[in-house]
Amino acid sequence: MAKKKRSLPKLTAVTTEQATEISRIHFNYPYNFSPAPNPETKTTLAEFIRDQEAEYPYAALDLIDKLELDSFGAESFDLHIDRNLLATPGYLSAVTVAKMIQYCLLILESEAELILWQRIDRGVTSMPDAQDIANAIAAKVNQYKDRDNIPEYDHTTQLLAALKHPIVGKGVSYAAINRWGMSEPGGRLVGL
Repeated sequence: MAKKKRSLPKLTAVTTEQATEISRIHFNYPYNFSPAPNPETKTTLAEFIRDQEAEYPYAALDLIDKLELDSFGAESFDLHIDRNLLATPGYLSAVTVAKMIQYCLLILESEAELILWQRIDRGVTSMPDAQDIANAIAAKVNQYKDRDNIPEYDHTTQLLAALKHPIVGKGVSYAAINRWGMSEPGGRLVGL
């Protein structure tokens, strides 16, 4: 039996239409995607995605684009994304990478709120920083002794899977550090 040759996806630079679509993605906070920490300039998500195209290629079109999904959720992530291919160059389009960054930041926002309420319950009023949030997510994932028995819709493991894509990982890290800060210098999240 002959081996079937796997065709490479059609790669593309970020088009004007894609940049416009990325600019329409809504966030609950005006994230800055400039290199962290303490950037001198503000970089939008569309600018960040476009700046990364030479480093890591995007597909011209992917399943998320074809299905016209507006965003990711716990159910749609595993239904439409192959975790084993996430780090493959050209697997995702620029728009899908942007939507994945949005989904990851929503998860981080949720975790930040949980940490804040837990602190308030203990009488502590300090806001969590990006590393506190990363540590809380790592602790949740580490509770699973058997990685094969993680619930299908666990958003923390979806976050960790998404961060395997280099542009998603970098974008989420920059935005989180610029949003919540870091108590220790270094500019990179450990644990995520």
